[in-house]
Amino acid sequence: MTRTKLTHRTHSLLVVGLLALCACRGDGGAAPTPVPATVTVAAPASAPTAAPTAAAPAPQATAPGSAAKPPPDPPLMEAAKIGDVAALTTLLAEGADVNSATPQGRTALAFAAHAGHLPAVDLLVAKGADVHQGDTRGATPLMRAASQGHTEIVLFLLGKGAKVDGADSVGTTPLMVAALTNAMPTIDALLGAGANVNAKNEEGWTPLMAAASKGETMIVTKLLARGAEVNATREDGWTPLMIAADDDYAGTVTVLLAHGADRNAKNKEGQTAYELADDWENVDTMEVLAPPTTPGSTP
Repeated sequence: MTRTKLTHRTHSLLVVGLLALCACRGDGGAAPTPVPATVTVAAPASAPTAAPTAAAPAPQATAPGSAAKPPPDPPLMEAAKIGDVAALTTLLAEGADVNSATPQGRTALAFAAHAGHLPAVDLLVAKGADVHQGDTRGATPLMRAASQGHTEIVLFLLGKGAKVDGADSVGTTPLMVAALTNAMPTIDALLGAGANVNAKNEEGWTPLMAAASKGETMIVTKLLARGAEVNATREDGWTPLMIAADDDYAGTVTVLLAHGADRNAKNKEGQTAYELADDWENVDTMEVLAPPTTPGSTP
């Protein structure tokens, strides 16, 4: 029997935020545009909060059946995306505002951090880029670097004063994002800088829950060793054990049980981890969660 599964995280703010972070190639989704050797820079202007409605350019004609190509981001952002230090240097010398942002609030530093261009990040920060400046969703350059596992940039930004627990608009922290994307070296860097292992976002997600949702046993083990609450609950009553059981991560379930996870806890719908596993016929996990039998009893 084929069923469509709406998992515990289908509409999660944590996942929605991560998808937004992973889509940072450009505000229009376009691939980075190479920056020409000589660039004429307009006088700096404050970044609008929405696209202007007056004096809009005429639309470009497109071939039948083809989608309109989104316009490129400003030259400073395009240079940051590809880590073109020479172009960045020229643009900044000609008056480009290092903290200017796209309509989505993304700065050159955000693009460079996301793409993993440490020399560009170094230059932008040296020229005054704000390491705390978030986009319209509140995602900071540190969060963008963490989402891609760019540990050197994470360490660099932390060294420049970036807040290790600086959260986005829904409370998601860099450690949660790193745990969700399985970036162990980045997780080590964030923990070493004092990241809150039990921070929660608006839905109640913790870094441990994020790791459990991916079945990353090594990360789950590390977070537990650093004091993660094994029986923390989300707003809907789900625990890390329930999250792992729902997706049939038997190994993660085993680790969580060994660290004191409550197999009898129920979510707000009255379901235990075993019942969630049973609902989707997650046989391996059901075997791990099955109540132990006593000698002489019938299994």
